[in-house]
Amino acid sequence: MATLRIKSGGIMRTPTAVWVRSGGAWHKRAMYVRIGGTWHQAWTPVVPITITASGNSYGSAFANEPAPGSMNVGAGNYTVSGSGGTGALSYSWARIGGDVINISSTTAQTVSWSASIPKNTSKSATFRCTVTDTAGQSAFHDVTVYLDYFTDF
Repeated sequence: MATLRIKSGGIMRTPTAVWVRSGGAWHKRAMYVRIGGTWHQAWTPVVPITITASGNSYGSAFANEPAPGSMNVGAGNYTVSGSGGTGALSYSWARIGGDVINISSTTAQTVSWSASIPKNTSKSATFRCTVTDTAGQSAFHDVTVYLDYFTDF
């Protein structure tokens, strides 16, 4: 795609936005140019991605003695929702620090976590969900997961 340049104040500039007044309000719009009788999109406004998150990132297990030496503990139904952007949004989860904790899916909006926890201990890890649109723009959300397993000593 060719770069559109506009002369403003004697200086050639590349526009970063096109604003159109409609209904008493200003709106960012795409820009089209006509070349050889055909319209071509010259610029598309960038719509930022915003993220909301909700759910459970804490899991706990308790057992009376005599108790197993370890127990599988889970937490979950944690949802990250993206809005805005251009086109469809994709989700990518990665552990960025902490203990080894399993995640149910690395590409889903809603995930859960699990790990085998030794008796009377806990594990924690931080996961990052990166939300990317079809234009390659992205935003991320970090969540720390806590899992523990305790007995009555």
